[in-house]
Amino acid sequence: MSTHQINTDTGTITLNDNAIQSLLENAVSECLTSQHIGGLELLSPSGTRVADSEAGGIDATIYVQMTYGAILTEIISNLRSSLQQKIQSLAELDVSKINICVEKIHVPDTMKT
Repeated sequence: MSTHQINTDTGTITLNDNAIQSLLENAVSECLTSQHIGGLELLSPSGTRVADSEAGGIDATIYVQMTYGAILTEIISNLRSSLQQKIQSLAELDVSKINICVEKIHVPDTMKT
């Protein structure tokens, strides 16, 4: 298990992978609801993965379900931007990559024939 350190004026904060993954999961959920990013839902459990980046930060992979008819590229772009800002502001971690894997397409009952 790797750790990431945040140096402050008063000491060092150490986050392990589990803490970063929890931070990421909560940030995804918050971004999907508070930023009104519709059409995506985080798959549970373990809808996220965190790995060390070669650039020194983290690489995040998020597994989602998409609603049929949603504009994928627009939604993904909004989610990536919101997540990058959220994680940077909460934990001062550099996010090198945010990979988003659409695992399922949900077709609402109203669209089924």
